[in-house]
Amino acid sequence: LLPLSGAVFNIQTPDGNVVDTLTTSLTGVATSKRLSAGWYQIVETKAPIGYAASAEPKLVEVKENTPVTVEIPNVTIKGITIHKIDAVTKAPLGGAWFELQKADGTVVQQEFSTDSSGTVTTTPVAPGDYYLVETKAPEGYVRNEEKILVQVKVGEAKSITIQNAPKSVIQIYKTDAATGAPVAGAGYMIYYAD
Repeated sequence: LLPLSGAVFNIQTPDGNVVDTLTTSLTGVATSKRLSAGWYQIVETKAPIGYAASAEPKLVEVKENTPVTVEIPNVTIKGITIHKIDAVTKAPLGGAWFELQKADGTVVQQEFSTDSSGTVTTTPVAPGDYYLVETKAPEGYVRNEEKILVQVKVGEAKSITIQNAPKSVIQIYKTDAATGAPVAGAGYMIYYAD
């Protein structure tokens, strides 16, 4: 296991009274003050940068003159990778601008854009529900106005592909009126109306 510094823990009595607060050192270790014998719960209140806090309190029993060692692992948090493509050709699109919002609308990250390969990855985010909002479409494309729900789970890398339709394209879908099946070979004339 990799030692992690900067994790903050509260040591609490079973009824929630905080008796000590600890921060892990560069070696990933934190030592409490001397505690009376009894049951305590250890609650991680702040995870190291790039990690999710442990969700469950750890229950431990302290006995007279017996040290207790507790290991609390953290899971890395990752960013959301966005792939932006042309809705017709499926070619990658650079220059799409986004912001990332929490489910309540609070902006978590703003003003980030896809590169020439049509890809961008957000800064790491904690597990939860987020909305990806396109704020500006690539030049020559229609902005996707849908708020896209992204559910981030612990330890999971999330990737999403979003399409943009070109501004100058007309798509016609010819289908059989009775079955709804696509019909090939139909011809159309398109005129510009003044």
